[in-house]
This record gives sequence, structure tokens and C-alpha cells, in this order.
Amino acid sequence: MLVSDRRRFPTAFPDLAALAVAGGVHAVQLREPDLSPQELVATALLLARGVGLDVPVLINGSFAVAARFGFGIHLPEAGPAVAEARRVVGEGALVGRSVHSAVAARGAGGADYLLVGNVFPTDSKPAHPHLGLDGLNQIANATPIPVLAIGGVGETNAAEVLAAGAHGIAVVAAIAGSSDPTGAARRLRAIVDAVPAD
Repeated sequence: MLVSDRRRFPTAFPDLAALAVAGGVHAVQLREPDLSPQELVATALLLARGVGLDVPVLINGSFAVAARFGFGIHLPEAGPAVAEARRVVGEGALVGRSVHSAVAARGAGGADYLLVGNVFPTDSKPAHPHLGLDGLNQIANATPIPVLAIGGVGETNAAEVLAAGAHGIAVVAAIAGSSDPTGAARRLRAIVDAVPAD
């Protein structure tokens, strides 16, 4: 999953997402909590046109935008219930939730995936503590829901993250910070694909 952060990487996210999807990214998440509703709609419209629905597109937090474009929704740890989100976006859309502990993971029933982090220190959220591989492993073992690891994950440590129990990875800088986003996505995809399926 590619996650947006326009404050650190000002490349237009729809353009970046299209390059990342060409390299093998399986989902994109628009995470821009400070955008106005109008700006969020404009960006979502460009995403719908550029990425298309060949891969799931998720909106962080905005039920209205997710429902309008047929996108999935990503919920914060203490946010609305998954059942409430499904009533708005529909049964066919992905619903994910961020979690930072095994307790939160166990309480996230009904989500399609859990975004677990920060695994490592990251410039996206420098004030947040990181879980490390042990913390990731504890959360992955606490739930049957597929776990995506986020926070400082890249080519040098993605294999370790997957070995610790993550089903996949979510990244910002590993793709957005690359001079070749498609190539970076392709290399990360190869690391994920090298892990035998359960």
C-alpha cells in the first residue's frame, strides 16, 4: 500500500500513485487530514481518473468522499466502528483500521486489514513511539485480520517485517522519496512476493 504525505513529498499524489501501481502496488491510501473537503474531493477525483479502480483506493477518515467515489475507508484506532463504515461505503469496499497495540487489534473485528505502526522510527510521525519487530509480532499474533506494517519500512527491512508476521507493507518514503517510484514499487513487490503464502 502506498500512503500519501504531500507535506513531505509534494509530487501530485494521483501521479505518484499511478507510477507506484505500475510497479506493483496493490492499494493506495489518501491520508491528508488537513485538506479542505473541496481539496479532498478534487484529489480523489484525480485518483479515480488516474489510478482507476484496478487497485483499491482508500480515503483516510472521510466517509462522504469514500462513498461518493466508491473508494474504501481507512479508520483511526479510536474512530467509528467498522460496521458503521460498511453501512456507508458498502460491503464491497475495503475497510481498514490503524492499530498500535494487541488490545486494539483484538477489538478491530470486521476490518479487512489492520495498519500497524510505527514499526520503526519515521519522519512522517517523528513524535510517535515505534513498536519494533517484537511489537509488530505481538499484534500480528493477536488477530486473524491481515496486518500491514507501516513506519520506516523500506527495501532494507521489508523482509524482516514480513518475517515478524506482517502480511504486507504500507509505505510513504520508500516510494514517494525515490527518483524512480515505479522501480521502487517493483523492488518492494518482489520482496513481498518472495514470502510464501500461508
